[in-house]
Amino acid sequence: MTREIVFHRFARADLFDIYDYIERQSGPVRAGDYLGRIEKACNGLKDFPEQGTLRNDMAAGIRTWAIERRVLIVYRLPQGQIEILRVLYAGRDFKASHSRTDSTAQPAWTRGLTQGYDRQP
Repeated sequence: MTREIVFHRFARADLFDIYDYIERQSGPVRAGDYLGRIEKACNGLKDFPEQGTLRNDMAAGIRTWAIERRVLIVYRLPQGQIEILRVLYAGRDFKASHSRTDSTAQPAWTRGLTQGYDRQP
């Protein structure tokens, strides 16, 4: 069965952020090419949806898959779908852009992984 790929709103925002960052650093052509490779990798999950590492320590059913040396795709496999929750790019200052706002707050990069975001693709 071929699964449908769905990008969560946080994953879409991540892709825009990645494009903007790479465009500022290396120009629009390189940014577009890089996003094209990320998209191709995400589409490759249709053939091998369980290739990522199961990360129940993050949240139940979460998988992560590292690509392009600097990209971590965070996804899960609900019935008949591949839901891309986040696309994290380590080429920028990850701690500064994804830090906690206080000692009790959830790290910003985990948005989209908790149950409260389940039905907001």
